[in-house]
Amino acid sequence: MSKSIIKKIEKLFEPEMIFEHFSFLSEKSEFEIEDNFKFIENLGYFHDGDPNWTLFFSRLAPFFEMGLLFNDKKINDVFYNGKIHNCAESGIELNLPQSKIFSIYKTDSLAFLKKIKIHTFFNASKLTCHYVRVQPGIAFVLFAKKAEPWNKLQIESLQKALINYSL
Repeated sequence: MSKSIIKKIEKLFEPEMIFEHFSFLSEKSEFEIEDNFKFIENLGYFHDGDPNWTLFFSRLAPFFEMGLLFNDKKINDVFYNGKIHNCAESGIELNLPQSKIFSIYKTDSLAFLKKIKIHTFFNASKLTCHYVRVQPGIAFVLFAKKAEPWNKLQIESLQKALINYSL
């Protein structure tokens, strides 16, 4: 009986704990998504030496509503409304699928946002969620509001950019 009471109390405080690490979600700002997909493709050409996936991730901020950078199952960085936020201290961990490198998968945005307990901040029915693993232990989860034909073009451009960036 006492375990169930403790779980109920913990659930009451979960939103506050999440809000502590994701306080930027309540910020209202004027942000317009960049629509030119060629700009995404061009991101793949700007690097020297080994790929810096944290830097590449930050460059995606103008093209998606929100993005999460996972490093060894933990959220490391988040971008939202075009701004980058370090969330390494949040301690949020997820077991992510071991997919092929640079294969971009579409998944249910509401289910994903529920797993990290920020689903109440978004109208998930209007978001498309994409998952891509860029190297072992590092993955991006990207959210877009674009309709399907434009979403497909955006993801194809992203895939080209990832491949070019890794060469």
